[in-house]
Amino acid sequence: MSVVTSSIGLATGIDTGAIIEALINAQKGTISKLTNRQATLKAEASGLDALSAFALTVGVAAERLGKPETFDAHTVKASDPNAIAVSATAKSPTGSTVFTPLRTASAHASSTRGFASPDAAVGVGDLVFSQHPGVKGETPLDLLNGGEGVRRGEVRVTDAAGNVATVDLSAARTTADVLNAFNNAEGVALNARVEGGSFVLEDLSNPTGSAGTLTVADIGGGRTASDLGLVGSGAGTIAGREVYAVSGEFTFDLMDDGIGLKTVGQPADPDDPDAEGPLDDLGIELADGTAFSLDLDAAPTLAGLVAAINNHEDNAGKLTAALTDGRLVLTDHTDPAGTGGADVLTLTNLNGADVLRGLGLTNAVDLDVNGDGDDQLVGGKLLAGLDSVLLRNMGGPGGIAGGEIQLTNRAGASATLDLSAAESLDEIVAAINGSGLNLRAEAGEKGLTIVDSSGGSGSLAIADLAGTLAADLGIAGTFADDEAVGGAVARRSVGRTTALADFAGKITGGGANGVRGDLTVTDSAGVAVTVKLNDLADDATLGDFLDAFNTAAAAANGGAGAGVTAELNATGDGFRLIDTAGGAGELTVTDNVAADALRLTGTVKNGTLSARDATVLTLEAGDTLQDLADRLNAGDFGVKAEIADDGTTLAPSRLLLSAKATGASGRFRIDDSGLAAPFAGARAGLGAAVSVQGEDALLAVGGNASGGFLRADADGVFEDLPGGVGVTIKQATGEPVTVTVGRDSAGVGNALQAFVSAYNGLIDLAADLTKFDPETNQRGVLQGNSTVGRVLRRVESLLTKRFGPDITAAAVAEGADPPRTMFDVGIRLEKDGKISLNRDRLNERLADDPVGTRAFFQDKTNGFAVATDALMDGLTDQFDGLLQLESDSLESRRTEIGDRVADLEAQLALKRDRLVRQFAAMEETVSRINSFQSALSNIRLLEMPSQNR
Repeated sequence: MSVVTSSIGLATGIDTGAIIEALINAQKGTISKLTNRQATLKAEASGLDALSAFALTVGVAAERLGKPETFDAHTVKASDPNAIAVSATAKSPTGSTVFTPLRTASAHASSTRGFASPDAAVGVGDLVFSQHPGVKGETPLDLLNGGEGVRRGEVRVTDAAGNVATVDLSAARTTADVLNAFNNAEGVALNARVEGGSFVLEDLSNPTGSAGTLTVADIGGGRTASDLGLVGSGAGTIAGREVYAVSGEFTFDLMDDGIGLKTVGQPADPDDPDAEGPLDDLGIELADGTAFSLDLDAAPTLAGLVAAINNHEDNAGKLTAALTDGRLVLTDHTDPAGTGGADVLTLTNLNGADVLRGLGLTNAVDLDVNGDGDDQLVGGKLLAGLDSVLLRNMGGPGGIAGGEIQLTNRAGASATLDLSAAESLDEIVAAINGSGLNLRAEAGEKGLTIVDSSGGSGSLAIADLAGTLAADLGIAGTFADDEAVGGAVARRSVGRTTALADFAGKITGGGANGVRGDLTVTDSAGVAVTVKLNDLADDATLGDFLDAFNTAAAAANGGAGAGVTAELNATGDGFRLIDTAGGAGELTVTDNVAADALRLTGTVKNGTLSARDATVLTLEAGDTLQDLADRLNAGDFGVKAEIADDGTTLAPSRLLLSAKATGASGRFRIDDSGLAAPFAGARAGLGAAVSVQGEDALLAVGGNASGGFLRADADGVFEDLPGGVGVTIKQATGEPVTVTVGRDSAGVGNALQAFVSAYNGLIDLAADLTKFDPETNQRGVLQGNSTVGRVLRRVESLLTKRFGPDITAAAVAEGADPPRTMFDVGIRLEKDGKISLNRDRLNERLADDPVGTRAFFQDKTNGFAVATDALMDGLTDQFDGLLQLESDSLESRRTEIGDRVADLEAQLALKRDRLVRQFAAMEETVSRINSFQSALSNIRLLEMPSQNR
């Protein structure tokens, strides 16, 4: 049921509710005025917030003018953008540089012999993929002529038949480039090769009865042929002069076939006077007991080493060092004649250094070499011939030793070669080629190939008479064909001096050496060996690790030792663990990050686990060509594999392999000598041959390759080039491309225009906030607010204030006239108080005085950007900025008014309650009066009848 309410009094009939509301409303006027004032203050605060926001945009625009990159922006363009893409940096100077794109990067590729189908069985055994060079290398031309290199250009060749060819060697960087250029020269038939430290050209034209000669000459005043040692003439062959030999300028990293030396490399610590250093690497003790030591890092060349020995203060002429015939020769003058050499010259590696082997100083000392008591140590060869390798860096850890071999050609003629003193592969090749048996030996990627041109029908036979040289080189045996292809011979690419961080390259972890954690190996008898790799120095070498392991193995099992030894492996690309315990178990390595980093994740075979800087793929019986391709694509072999059909009938399926990485560093070798034929009578191995040689992209700095210098890059992206630019080769046009770097004034102009826009936006906003329309009587929310004027005056001061560093009188006298005000850099004041930018004026300033204009904006003390930042901070700082303080004041006043309104409303509420109570009491009183009157009326009526009686 609904309830009907009414404010009309029942007793009085008065509308008390209306009377109360009238009384209350009469007093609400004050609250209404206060509320309106509060709304006005809120609108003013919002206006100040908007003004602050626009002031911030002015500050941000000015800040952009203070950033270095605004003025460091460049324009860079290439005269032939189809040939190269170019880039510049903030430090690139303006100007032009010429580059010539000579070659794009190529990916190394190889293809196998044909197989019957993708499902044909491949064979059983191991395939080894390596990115290290084989026994035949490539020698950089800059090492020739004692490190002076070769002046590149064109060479003219005239053969015995009178044919003439121009051989362009302007882009040659290695011996391979030179040999390829001669062998592929159009119009002549040449066989170019290297022998020892020289180039050799053989004329293959061989015209019948010709009396002509082979001639090589430089063109146009060039020196290329001369620097290659080939200038001159010869009857059929030109054997060039020696151009590759050790010089004093050779650095230690070139020693030992590029494996280098391991020096201590610990300098003194300037912050720790008690620290030991620098540490010495080589100790020398003479026959008379004189001893001194050398820090090889202080003199990292052969000439520096010789000088350091001869000039050492403790030597005083007792020991003479010399670089003679490609060897270090040390002569000790302190051993008197006739003493029998009881005490002899002794050399020692110090402090963990490993330098003697790489310097060839491990030979025995010859006593009393000249009859007056002088002892002499003649070191081993420091350098093999061009593209060759030292025998000590071939085969197993100890290298290959010389020996005596017998050759018998297919015509039955024999020769005995005494190679017991041979120290490099090129010496063996030269001896075979000079045997008089019509044999030609050449070093390839895997080993030696010997071609018999004697014309006989017998067999070519090669045998060891003393030593195992022929067997070690893989050429021992009897060969029925004209060509004897030797077995694969390892070339050492990893040695004791190899940085452990370089060998253990697959780990991602802390430390400069890239290897952390514990390595635990358990021998077949169950004895564990743990090496704490964290204890190795950050510059530790593989030799340091091997020593640490063998030391830990000797100390294992309570000092009884473990039956496992670590040593360099026989393949020259890592190390191996050999189990000697003879236990019933198997050699095991704990599978962890350290083991993976050290490549100890293969299979133990015959108690040996080899850690190689190569990838081994083991094929089982029944594995097909398709299986091989799938496994190569799925594994970490650095190659992509696919099977192609070459269209032949019997064996159309070939495996095509291409390197995933472009450039010379992506080259790979495949050793399939461990792969047996899948069945009797079948061919063994893949028969892979290189189809594309991986080459670095090549860029000449200059208008032609011979006039400047060359830069090579694996992917064709060159950085830090002259002119401060970067170049990416798109097409190898061989034509010069001009790269021009200029200042990009548009960046400064755009930044200044952003300031102009922000400034004008602030002016527009201020006008809108302070406007008054007399027709509509409408006012802006800040009309009459003095803060707006104060803000505008401060901002407008930026136009007339002087900026930039102080200028000395001397500079003014010399004509210095840098910009001082915004009007000097193209700002113009318009009639409505806004500003505009004259870009032509700005560009003139930037062109005429780029330094002064930059200082105007970016001077650290009085630059426009610094001053504007300070001004805007004074306006908009959230704690004490002018606009923030004014906004805070308005907010405080709004709060005060709000509190007053709340108080008044509370008072009116109390008054309303009081009036309601008062009117209720009145109604009650009136009601009682009415009741009393009614009672009186009733009494009167009762008294009237008694009177009538």
